[in-house]
Amino acid sequence: MDNLVLVYENKWIIESIYRESDRLSNEITNTTTFEDRCIRDVAQYLALSEENKENRKHIKRMIGRKV
Repeated sequence: MDNLVLVYENKWIIESIYRESDRLSNEITNTTTFEDRCIRDVAQYLALSEENKENRKHIKRMIGRKV
């Protein structure tokens, strides 16, 4: 649960997830599930190393893969 804080501390990550979720709202039935999965996976990645939050391209790619 503490790892989730790492995602919410970085506003651009949350905005990216919500942007993708809004874009998919006509294609998927439950956007909350998509958002939760993205947040959980990005949180695990950020917990590995402090420098990982600087890897914007990789994080955006992770979010895109969940689509």
